[in-house]
Amino acid sequence: VTGVQTCALPISFDPGTSVHLYRVEAKDNTIKLFIDGNLILTMTDNRYLTGSEVGLWSNDVQLQVSSFKVMAL
Repeated sequence: VTGVQTCALPISFDPGTSVHLYRVEAKDNTIKLFIDGNLILTMTDNRYLTGSEVGLWSNDVQLQVSSFKVMAL
């Protein structure tokens, strides 16, 4: 991973075989992704402003989730 991105372009990240902590913060139309406490991506997305669901999706990597929480910021 190379620094903080400001758009939804793919970024390179090799999760390896270690456990990582992923955190996603969404407020209004701003989305931030943190991996192991480091801010990796900040983006603006206006597609789902009235959405009422949340989920996980990964491209080409199998996810094993041990905990998933949704909290108000």
